[in-house]
Amino acid sequence: MTRPTPNTDPLVAFREAVSVPDSDLDLLVAALLLSGAERGQPVRVAEYIRKFERLVAPMAHEVRHSSDPMEALSILNRRLFDELGFQGNVDAYYDPANSYMDAVIDSRLGIPITLSIVYMEAAKRAGLNVVGIAMPGHFMVRLETLGRGIMVDPFHAGKILDPPQFEKYFASYGMPDSIREKILTGATARSILVRMLRNLRAAYLRDERFERALGACDRILIVDPSQDADLRDRGVLYCRLGQYYLALKDLSQYLKRRPNAADYDLISDIVKALRLEVQSGSR
Repeated sequence: MTRPTPNTDPLVAFREAVSVPDSDLDLLVAALLLSGAERGQPVRVAEYIRKFERLVAPMAHEVRHSSDPMEALSILNRRLFDELGFQGNVDAYYDPANSYMDAVIDSRLGIPITLSIVYMEAAKRAGLNVVGIAMPGHFMVRLETLGRGIMVDPFHAGKILDPPQFEKYFASYGMPDSIREKILTGATARSILVRMLRNLRAAYLRDERFERALGACDRILIVDPSQDADLRDRGVLYCRLGQYYLALKDLSQYLKRRPNAADYDLISDIVKALRLEVQSGSR
């Protein structure tokens, strides 16, 4: 398993962790470092990895001695939800702490995506192949076994969805087959980190913490610089915070990248206004 090089600067440590190829990106390590980068204080990553592995070790041993996939899921669910008490934080769903992996491991409370990370990482240590499924508005996991996938909802105590239930969930969004198939291929570690940061940005915006939301945008673009919509959103936040030169830079770059964007005309008008503002400010 990848271990990060110790670094006292949490943002530098996070940047280093996500600068590797996708095949080498350790999700749990990166998610822990993300917590430190968000709060501006180092997280004791190695200590939390050891703590997590101690928590799941009894379950991992038991699962490895089971030949029945459904029994393995039952063991995993019992350990994580009944014995350890991991659960969805329904009382404070929008608390940013639900997206900080060290806090999730300590409190056993989280949102769908962080509880799914707990589930995937626990399953991996038990030798199970579990992938993240990034649904619209929700996040679940799928156990790959016997040539089929078993859908599990970690936010709801490991509830297993049978195929009709899952199809009904998908149908409620009316999405094209191409999008559906893309979702079902499974989420990469990089895309999961991006989604975590978008959740954090939404939580900060909900509380009008615009500087923190801007920081989340910065980190999204560190994880994946190709995210054009987040480049645009960062530009809008710069504008909101009166940093017009930086807003102009981001939004101009967005227009170059997305000449056919649905909001091209709107962003173009904002860019024109920003140019005037920057020019008048430099006189």
